[in-house]
Amino acid sequence: MQIRTGDTFDPRVIALLDHHVTAARAQTAPGSAHALDLSGLRASDVAFWTGWDGETLASVGALKTLSAEHGEVKSMHTLQTTRRRGFGGEMLRHIITEARARGMTRLSLETGSW
Repeated sequence: MQIRTGDTFDPRVIALLDHHVTAARAQTAPGSAHALDLSGLRASDVAFWTGWDGETLASVGALKTLSAEHGEVKSMHTLQTTRRRGFGGEMLRHIITEARARGMTRLSLETGSW
């Protein structure tokens, strides 16, 4: 998988993110889904990446900066047809590596509360 800086204007990326947000809200208690929408992913405190298997968009993931030492994993999703091939793990390792490179010593997963 090739990981690139995410293009939130690419129609393929938009479609996968729309699916991710819809699924997250359908599977979570009302008001408790904290998946970022496109405007959230375009914020200056968010780094967003896409993972590609050739020309197929396989996964997405983001890192939100909460403080200089603390980040949050956001919008992790793998395309259903590319699951069980390690793409999600590869994206997560990329996010962790990026967080460390930015000096973060704490990384949280979706810090919203139920």
